[in-house]
Amino acid sequence: MRRIWDAVLITQPADLDLLEARFTEFADLPVVHVIAEAPVDHQGNPKPLHFADLEDVEGSLWQRWHGRWNHVRAEAHELPQGDPKARKDALRDYLAHGVAAEPDDIVLHGAPDEIPSERTLKALLAGEAHLPVGMEMRWCAYTPGLVHPRPWRGTVAQEWRLVGSFAGMRDKRLTLPAIVDAGTRLSMLGEPVPEDGMHPDGHALRKAEVDATWPKWVRARLPS
Repeated sequence: MRRIWDAVLITQPADLDLLEARFTEFADLPVVHVIAEAPVDHQGNPKPLHFADLEDVEGSLWQRWHGRWNHVRAEAHELPQGDPKARKDALRDYLAHGVAAEPDDIVLHGAPDEIPSERTLKALLAGEAHLPVGMEMRWCAYTPGLVHPRPWRGTVAQEWRLVGSFAGMRDKRLTLPAIVDAGTRLSMLGEPVPEDGMHPDGHALRKAEVDATWPKWVRARLPS
């Protein structure tokens, strides 16, 4: 059976909620999550291993979803020095150590806040899109109920035999044909909403009612 390998970097505590959103959205699909992290940030400063440090925490994300993910740790000395982008790209390519895919399996790579929809992944598994392909998503900021007027072009899907480089996949995200309405980006989730309701790029955010097209994790957290 063809599988999907969902490959992301975890770099900050806020990424753990986004990781749970991914686990929840894809729980009923043949998806293996591949998670890479390092004990340094992209500037080379020491930091915790936010996901791996949960290993012995009872009821943690690590334990509750065990068996659905592969974890990759890159040591500080294994990453380039001095250039934050080169360090991040090298960590992206460490994701390959956690992929045990067949040549025709599908690999996803994007930021952890880019949550493809279950419907989109089902379409990929059914062969309804020619790969490689990008994903154009609803762009939420601060809270799921505030939406940017522009869609976000992020995650890339590619067959494993043609991946080559995860950094290269990320670099192609704006140039590939895209699946529209492919999911939701939950950017700056939990950060204070500006009083003027503006995104830092100067666009006014619009209020939206969360419906069945938002990620399952988001809908489960709404007041009943």
